[in-house]
Amino acid sequence: MTNTEQGFLVRIKQSFLLFAKNFFGISLYYIIFIIISWITLSLLWKYIFSIAFKFVNVNKDVGIDANSYINIWYFAIIYWFIALSVVILKIPFYISLIKNIENSYNWELVNKNSNLKYWFASILKIFNTYWYIFKYVVLIPSLVLIVWLLVFFVDQGIWAILVILALIIFVYFAIFRWLRSFFSLMYAIIHNEFSNDNFKKSIFLTKNKIWTIFWNIIWLAIFFWFLLFIISKFINFSTFDMDSIYSTIWDIYLHKETININEKMTELVKLLTPETKITVIWLSKSIISIIKDSLFYIFGLIFYFLLLKQFEQEVDKSQNNTVKNYYTNH
Repeated sequence: MTNTEQGFLVRIKQSFLLFAKNFFGISLYYIIFIIISWITLSLLWKYIFSIAFKFVNVNKDVGIDANSYINIWYFAIIYWFIALSVVILKIPFYISLIKNIENSYNWELVNKNSNLKYWFASILKIFNTYWYIFKYVVLIPSLVLIVWLLVFFVDQGIWAILVILALIIFVYFAIFRWLRSFFSLMYAIIHNEFSNDNFKKSIFLTKNKIWTIFWNIIWLAIFFWFLLFIISKFINFSTFDMDSIYSTIWDIYLHKETININEKMTELVKLLTPETKITVIWLSKSIISIIKDSLFYIFGLIFYFLLLKQFEQEVDKSQNNTVKNYYTNH
């Protein structure tokens, strides 16, 4: 077993311990927000587009005309604007989640309310780091892409050469520089510093660590896949059916002599129309899937938080050794 694999397994164990130590303190607000936002967007999708199709001029013989498409796109833009607002609103919960993990890591009291309120007020600061990441990773490939598109209409020979150049630049920036800036946002949140100097410090932390980051990402993805495979053996999300639940409940009370229970169960089954059952099944499966994805996401953040702390400790140790050697030799 290589050092990378050993370090990965140690971090997985540490992540489980940190997750279990303060599960609700770390993740409660985030999971509640994700569930509420998902339910809200689902209802909005159904409501907004039901209104949209009332406005369109649908003729069964002709089909939907151009004006009808415009009406549908109008309502689609409204929905996606609301969805984008929810994504932006997710940022404070992400920031407070990192702070909750940091509190738990430092054996401090996890003050969920304080972290959430404080980072709601500081949400604009985080866009500084987003901008630094964009410049570091995306800006040059974007400019090359623009030149690439413009040259296509001028000289296709030069354009073919630019294709190879653009591919090399894309691979370099999309993989190498993306990995170098992998911890920049988390580093800024932990240190409450969103300046360009702090961004450069986060880049410095990942110097000569590209392969370590890469293999940890790969191994964590494999670990999640394996964990989901094991869970699916006990809970089959794809065949989750309310009918089996009704049958189980009925079997439990079937042989009991209490008539009231049987009557209540009969009334319950009668009340559940096919449409209601479909909705309940869909809602149950979706909420279970959301909670599962949220738990995996939070666990992954804890894992990468511990990896970042390892990098910080290695840099501090290296700097201390440098200072010690300097005074020893002088």
